[in-house]
This record gives sequence, structure tokens and C-alpha cells, in this order.
Amino acid sequence: MNIISRSLLIALIISLSTCYGASADEAFTSFQSDWKNQNDRVWIGPEYWANPMEDWQLKEGRLECTRLLPRRNVHLLTHRLGKEKGTFECSVILGVSNFNASQKGFAGFEIGIQSELKDYRSSLLRGKGIQIGINMQGEIVVPSARIIEQDNLGNTQAVQKALQGEGVKLSLFYLKTNEREESIKIVITDPSSGKLLHTMQMSGRFASKLIGNIALLSNPLPPHNSKQKKSTYWFKDWKVSGTKLVVNKEHTFGPILYSMYTLSRGVMKLNVQMPPMGEKDSQEVSLMYSNGKKSRAFITSQIDKHSRTALFTIKNWNDKKDISYRIVYNMKNRKGKITSYSFKGIIRKDPVDKETISVAGFTGNTDPAFPNNLLAENVKKQNPDLLLFTGDQIYEGVGGYGIIRSAKAGNKEKAILNYLRKIYLWGWAFRDVLRDRPSIVLPDDHDVYQGNIWGENGKLTPNGMKDH
Repeated sequence: MNIISRSLLIALIISLSTCYGASADEAFTSFQSDWKNQNDRVWIGPEYWANPMEDWQLKEGRLECTRLLPRRNVHLLTHRLGKEKGTFECSVILGVSNFNASQKGFAGFEIGIQSELKDYRSSLLRGKGIQIGINMQGEIVVPSARIIEQDNLGNTQAVQKALQGEGVKLSLFYLKTNEREESIKIVITDPSSGKLLHTMQMSGRFASKLIGNIALLSNPLPPHNSKQKKSTYWFKDWKVSGTKLVVNKEHTFGPILYSMYTLSRGVMKLNVQMPPMGEKDSQEVSLMYSNGKKSRAFITSQIDKHSRTALFTIKNWNDKKDISYRIVYNMKNRKGKITSYSFKGIIRKDPVDKETISVAGFTGNTDPAFPNNLLAENVKKQNPDLLLFTGDQIYEGVGGYGIIRSAKAGNKEKAILNYLRKIYLWGWAFRDVLRDRPSIVLPDDHDVYQGNIWGENGKLTPNGMKDH
């Protein structure tokens, strides 16, 4: 990455909204975060995926990265950059907690994040994009060798001062005027006064790289001296818009992540997986299902504070027919507004009338092909009566960012969240087959972060356990 230092004023920005506007016949769409109205919690919301989940939180209306390590990002799930020509704008207010002017690294955007599979979920884990941001020195950080214009309107101290206070507004504008001309303009302003602090413009052929996910990026480097202040970034009021955006509201994930159930001898057990909700969020999940004679049953269950699951156990279940169910969770924001979320499925009848039942077996699930679209679709086509996961639903490396083994020194909650993040990926990949048929899920060695523990009876190795 190139770090851009002070320069003389070259030009003022004139009518960005006009220069980067869309024509009337183009499909313009937009998105804006609502964190200011959300309760404090680790889980950011159904429109986002955080890498890694345990290093982010919503606090007092802001999105905060809580760990001083690089490559932390938050992807927008419902909006991404498509192949279509058009415009794109992105802005966010960002600031720094515990400011250290000598600390390296930067924060901002990563755009056009695409993996080899070109799937929006695969790109969460294995995608790469263009990174643009601001560093602690108040300078704009951009990809190398494409700068055609840069204006430092005054000095970097103004940007640094704003970062320590109410933050700065970082804006990005992309415009493809024709097959040969493309530009990206970066603008830094004071969010309170609107005062222009810094601008830069790049020119090049970006179109092939601006396809894929959009994310906020926290990319600091820890200071060399452990006694120095450790700065972390915060964000608020994230906006994206333009005619290049592709929207799919069905790409949300949560708050009801997935469900799985068993049915045996007239006893139905259904487990609902939830994300880490906040203390002020509802801790109750509801289940509705047909109880015969056109009536509907309605029961509730509390969310377990560690596993984040809500378990329903119903005896004397009518196992003679398929029964539809609906899981409901009501999420109340800081203003008292309630949004109701639901997740549907079918409890299949007990197939006692079949001479042979079909079972789909799985083992050793890791993440290179996540979200396993081809596998999941083929299982649905086969329509098995039962799903059998025989172990290693996750491996230590799933989802990246390492594992947290120790629960000492107040690290218990981080260790739990670290594990949940990995198992959520498994559930996300298979939730459309889990919701409509019973499943048996057995743990194996890697599911408990202990490779080959069963074969060695848990014997300690002299040099510790190596992840593999």
C-alpha cells in the first residue's frame, strides 16, 4: 500500500452528487446502517458478517473493533457490487479509541471482495478486494500507482484531531464514464461541520476488480512497544448506494440462524441456534405449529447463555403426519421498536411405513468449499429421511483467525464466541436441509479442538497439541 503525505491544494470538489449521479433509467439502490438504534451486543445484525465475530461489538450506537490485530472486517450481506456498469458510493464515520499517533495500520473500506467460487458467503472467508482507508497519521491509504490527484486541505493534524474526537467521514465515489475511463475519489470531511479535510482521486481500470462484497475494514498493527497506547477503531453511519449495487434481502443471516430436530417414540426435540444477543435483547424464542383441528400451538423457550440455543421438547407429538412449524423471535431496539423474525420448517412424520429409509451421511466438514452449495443442493434432490453427521463438523482452522483454547483470565466468553463462529458456518451451509428432516449430529476430535483425542485416551503430548 502507498501512504500519501501532505500536498498542495490541486482542486476543490465541486458537486460530487452531480458528477457521480445516476441517470434516470439506471436502477439506483441504497443501504444505511441502523446501529445507533440497536442494543449493545456482539452480534451486529442480520445484514452483516463479522470477521472474526468475537472481535467486534455494538456499543452505545457505534460499531467497535475490540482487538488490535489486522484483517478485521465486517461484510454487508444484502448488497454487493455486481458486474453491471454504473456508479457506487460508500461512506462511514470512523474514529479511534485510545489514540496513538505512532501506531501503524489503517481503517476504512474493502470493496470488490471476491473468492474463486464467486459466492457471497465464500467471499466472506476467502475473498480479496481493494483496500482504502485512513491511518493514524491522518493520511489516506490506497492501492499503489494510480493516483492522479491529491489534496491535503491544510494539514494531517486536523484529520488526527477529528479521529480522536467525533471521528471523520470517509467517503468513496466510483464512476465508470466509458470503457477506458474509471475513477475512484476518496474524500475526508468533518462529519459535524462538513468541512473538507482531504481528497484524493485514482484513475485506472477497476471494473474487473469491483465485483463482490463490500466491507468495513479495521487493519491496525500492534505497536512495537507493549507499553504504548493500543488504538482501536470504531465506525458508525455506514452508507452504500449506486447503480452498480446488486441487492438480495434473502442473504441475511439471523437472528434465527438455523434449527435442527429429532423425533423418537412420540417425543420431538427441536433446537434453535441463535447469535450472541445483548443483555437488553429478548432472551426468549417462540415455536408455533399445528396442533390438529385447525388449532395452533404456541410455546416459548429461553436462550441458553452459553450455547445461544433455545431447546423445545414436546411429548405426545403427532408423528403420523408432516407438521409445519414456525420459529419466531421478536427483537426490540433501543427506541422500543419491535421487529419480528421467523424461520419455517417441517417436522416430518415418522416413516414407519417404509421398508427402507434413506440416510445422508457427512463427516469431516471444513471450509474450502463453504458454503457447500453443490453438496447441499444434491442432498435436497436426494430427499433423505435422516441426516447423519458423524463428526468433525468443524476443524480448528475453519473461518480463519485461529482458535481460543484458554478460558482463563476472563477469556471464557471470547472462547465461546470463537467456537460458535465456526459452528455457525456449518449450520449456515446445511440449514436448508436441516430444517425439514431429523438429524443426528455426533462430535469427534476436531469438534472439541483435540485432534486424535479418542485414539490416545486424552494423553498429553510433551510439546502440546498441534492444530491440523
